[in-house]
This record gives sequence, structure tokens and C-alpha cells, in this order.
Amino acid sequence: METIYYFLLFIILYFLTKHLLQKYQKLPPSPSLSLPIVGHLHLFKKPIHRTLAAIAKHHGPVLFLKFGSRPVLLVSSPSAVEECFTKNDIVFANRPKLLAGKHLGYDYTTLVWASYGPHWRNLRRIASVEILSTHRLEMFNLIRVDEVRSLLSRLYKGSKDGDFHMVDMKLAFFELTLNNMVRMIGGKRYYHGNNMVELEETRKFKEIVTDTFQLSGATNIGDFVPFLNYVGINRLDKRLKDLQQKRDTFLQDLVEEHRRVRRDSCSQQRSKTMIDVLLSLQETESEYYTDEIIKGLMLVMLTAGSDTSAGTMEWAMSLLLNNPEALNKAQSELDTHIGPDKLIEESDLNKLPYLQAIVKETLRICPAAPLIPAHESSKQCTVGGFRVPSGTMLLVNVWAIQNDPMLWADPTKFKPERFLCPEGPRDGFVFMPFGFGRRGCPGEGLAMRVVSLVIGSLIQCFEWERDGEEMVDMSEGVMLTAGSDTSAGTMEWAMSLLLNNPEALNKAQSELDTHIGPDKLIEESDLNKLPYLQAIVKETLRICPAAPLIPAHESSKQCTVGGFRVPSGTMLLVNVWAIQNDPMLWADPTKFKPERFLCPEGPRDGFVFMPFGFGRRGCPGEGLAMRVVSLVLGSLIQCFEWERDGEEMVDMSEGGGLTMPKARPLFAKCWPRPAMVNLLSQL
Repeated sequence: METIYYFLLFIILYFLTKHLLQKYQKLPPSPSLSLPIVGHLHLFKKPIHRTLAAIAKHHGPVLFLKFGSRPVLLVSSPSAVEECFTKNDIVFANRPKLLAGKHLGYDYTTLVWASYGPHWRNLRRIASVEILSTHRLEMFNLIRVDEVRSLLSRLYKGSKDGDFHMVDMKLAFFELTLNNMVRMIGGKRYYHGNNMVELEETRKFKEIVTDTFQLSGATNIGDFVPFLNYVGINRLDKRLKDLQQKRDTFLQDLVEEHRRVRRDSCSQQRSKTMIDVLLSLQETESEYYTDEIIKGLMLVMLTAGSDTSAGTMEWAMSLLLNNPEALNKAQSELDTHIGPDKLIEESDLNKLPYLQAIVKETLRICPAAPLIPAHESSKQCTVGGFRVPSGTMLLVNVWAIQNDPMLWADPTKFKPERFLCPEGPRDGFVFMPFGFGRRGCPGEGLAMRVVSLVIGSLIQCFEWERDGEEMVDMSEGVMLTAGSDTSAGTMEWAMSLLLNNPEALNKAQSELDTHIGPDKLIEESDLNKLPYLQAIVKETLRICPAAPLIPAHESSKQCTVGGFRVPSGTMLLVNVWAIQNDPMLWADPTKFKPERFLCPEGPRDGFVFMPFGFGRRGCPGEGLAMRVVSLVLGSLIQCFEWERDGEEMVDMSEGGGLTMPKARPLFAKCWPRPAMVNLLSQL
């Protein structure tokens, strides 16, 4: 009896002390069900960004959570995001120390995991200036074009008899984006084609890719309940070490191979891959540009630039199949601006606003990263009038923001038009599929190019329909890694949205037909002529951000957010999905409306659209991702007719985890568009 008495007294004192301390410190509000040891972890269900959005809806847009022993700041409103990434930008420029960063991030020294400081700033400069600059992206344009042509050729050959050809879009997008990245990095191809490397090297690479995607997204409970790391419950530590050893050996062999080629050839004969660019920097400043720095940058580009664009493409096609009117619009746009005599190119994208709107609407509904990768406060600060302690992890729920009915009209509806309208969402942090600020994605430009080009090409060249009567399943699946499946995932989401919104697909095709025509395939140089295609990509990123929660930041010192004190060491979570789907920020946020990204006052400024994060830690690959997704999407729209596999809408269910893949892979029907047959037969 006495034991029960002391136990009850302990529980009462625990909650009373916590309440008094929180009141005195003016911390942000917190859900009441915080348990000893685990904190609020018991509240979470998959998908996590939707759980966090529901908690924020009930308790407020600025919340203080406990992930085990780790303090976490969750923000789900544009004003709070703006405060975190403008006023407190430097404070939240750090990353929390997680086990994956120790082993897979070369002991927290890579661009993704490094703490804010001179080393990280130099890595960011290298990524932005030496690797992902406009000049470098133009150098690698032929690789992107070749991979898109390869996909179109395989699709055409599979449907030459004129019948529908069932396509596993998830696999097709993933292999395309991965080939694109590894060819840019090392000049090799590991999927399809006559110029594939030898089988043994291919086998090792595919094994490493599979293991990386599986383990990078694995949750280590020891990151939040540290004592579990010492009692042997979690075996993730050894698996991560073994994986990193295999990755390091593979990458070192690749670096040595390029080093030998450079040594044995004259400067005019040397290739111009990313490895060669980094090796040339090593020759001028060998003390800094070590092999570890080079391998770390290679890994970041590979994991952050492949699967995310593929995911956006899959979402875009899913949305288009569920919205055939959008698909028809996209095809009409392609027919008008591109025509049947050429394939869409990147240079055509600016003539295809509806295609761009489709991509944007896909990114709105299905951001590649629903949660922006976590930041961490380096000192105490204030957010939303609350104190945020140093060392707090910051999570931004981009998905919640981009699907908030208070920010977007009909946020669940696929409306590429919302990125075309004069009153579209361009002010405030309501659309940010690539994050924001210092840690924002530097590869945004490439991602938009690739996704728009691929989707545009598919729409231009083929007719598409769903595989059956049912709508494409839009359930979100478990994402394997927060930075690997974003481009592929965005493509899948975009196609899903277009299939569910055929009028948007038709508009994109019309834009491509108008600005590109049937005599050439879409190229990256065409993307600026295709505003609707770009709007499709952005709308996809709004609805389905690749990372619904921006990767966690951590406060380096105490600060203030939303009027609340945030302690040093607090993890920051930004719910991008919640912001980009907030009905207070977006009209009809559930509807797929690429047009919202075409309006003069559309979502271009502020923290309402940030699929690539924001600030210092924003995704440096944003440009690359946008190029890839736009190019692929545009190519698919330009060359093929698309339909859902049946009458039912494409299932748009999401999976769990910190990233946002479709729960069910996208399958669709496609066949070559009659006007594109002559051009496709020459591939």
C-alpha cells in the first residue's frame, strides 16, 4: 500500500512540476498526455505528418512536444515558419545529432548533417556554385534528355501494336531519376540500356541503393530514449555501420577510377562528371577537399536527388489519371506550344504554364518531404511569443500548411489552375515543397526541370488512362528515406493527380502542343515556355510534398517563436504538409488546381509553399529536382495518352514515415499519341 502511495505521489509531483515549469518559462502549449520516458511518442500514428497536423489543429500551430527526452518544436502555420526561418534563421540552422547522421553522414560532416558554421557554409557553396549552378545544370542537360528519351522509347516499344500498355510508373520513374543522378555523378548507368556497367558492379550498386533506402528511413528509438542504445534492444547501429562500410568502399573505388582516368588522359579528354569537378577542386586545395568530402557530396546528391523526383512524378501522374480533364488540358497545351513534330525540351517549359502548374499542384498536395528535415536551435529564442530552449528540434509540417483549408480553397482537390490565377498563393509561407532558408533544398531547380520534362514528355507522346474503373489509390506509403525518393515520388504523385484530374492533363497537353508541337520532344530549354506544366509540378508538391515534415532542425540557443520561449537544444519540426493544405491559406486546398500557381499573386513569396524547405538548411537540389520532374512529366504528357486503370479514381492514400510516398504504386494505361508516333519511332 505504501508503495502505491509513493508511486501516485511521484506521478502527481511529476505532472505538477512540469505544469509549473512550463507556465513559468512560457513554453509553447503542449498536449497533456506526455508520459515519463517516452513523452508524446505514444500519440503518433502513420502517416506521421497527418498525426502531427491533427495535433496542431487541436492544440495550435506552435507546439512544444517531447520525443522521449528530446524537446521538439512543431510549427504548422506560415507566420510561425517565417519567424523560424527569418528572425531565427541562424538559430535554427543546425541539425539534431541522430544515429543515421553519425554513420551515414561521415560523423555529421556532410551537407545534410553538418552543424551550421564555416564547414557547412563551404559545402553549401560547393553544392550551389560548383555542382547545381545553372551552368552545371546546362552541362548535364544531355544526360537528362537521353534518360527521358530512353523511357519514351521503352514505353513506345511496349505499345507499338496500338493497344494499351500497362506501366509500373513507380519503377519507371525511380530507375529514370536514379540513372540520371548516377550518370551526372559518375558517368555510369546501372538500369537499362546498352551502356550499362558490368553485372557485378551493377549488382553491388543496386544492393547498396536498396539497403540505403531501407535503413535511412528507419526510426531509431535510441535517438529519443538514449538509454536504449546501451541495453542492446536496437540493432540498427551495427546495420548502419555495415552499410556505410559498403557504401564507402564502392564510392572510393569510383573516385579512384576517375582519378586514374584523369591522370592518364589530357585535360581535353577528361569527362565532366560531378566527381571530376570535385577532383579538380581537390587538385587546387587538397587539404580541404579530402576524399571523405567528395564522397559525402556524392552521397547527398545520390540520395537527395533521385527518389524524391521520382515520387513527385508518380504522384503527378496519379493525380492526372484521377483528373483526366487536367490531363487533357496539359496535352492541349503541349499540342499548341510544342506540336507533334518535336519532343518537348527543357527550353520549352516556360511556354507551358499549365504543365508547370500541374507539377506545383502535385508538390502542394503531395510534397516530397511532408516534414522539412529537422532543424535544431543553437540557442534560446522566441517563436510565436513563446520561449524555445536551446537544443530544441524544429519540425515544419509542410504538408499540413499546403493542405490547410484555411490557407487553400478546396485543398484536397487537384486544381493546377490555382497556380495560374492572379490571386494564386504567392505571398506568405503557404507553399514551400523544397523547404526554405539556409537549409532549403539547393536542388529545387533541377528537380522542377526533370519532373516537368518527364511528365510533359509522357503527356505529349502518349494517351493515358487508369487501370480499371477505380480511381488511382492515393494512399501514402512508407517512404524509405527522406531524401532519396522525392523526385520519383513527386513524379508518381503528379501522374496520379493528373489521372484523377484529366482536365488538367488535357491542358498540359494543349500547352505542350502549342509551344513544343509534334516535331520535337520537350527539352529543358523549353520549360520556361510551359508555365502550366510547372504549375502542375508545384501543385503536386503543394498537395503531396516529398517531405511533409521538413527534416528536423535544432536550436543552438534559446529563442522566441510565436511569443513563446524555445529552449536551447529544442528539435524544430515544420509541418509543411499542414501549411500547404491549410484552408486558411489556400482556397480549396484538397483540390488539384495548377492554376493557383499561374496567378500574378500566386504563392511565390512567404512561407505558405515550401516543398524544398527554407533558409540555410533548405534543399540545395531544388533546381535540379524541378528540372528533372518537369522534364519527365512534360515528356510523358507530350508523347502519350494516359488513362486510369478502370473507372475508379487513383488511390491517393499516403504511407507513414517522415516522407510521403504513395501507399500503392501507380499503374496506368498509356498509348502513343497519334501525332507523336513518327517522332517516337525514331528514338
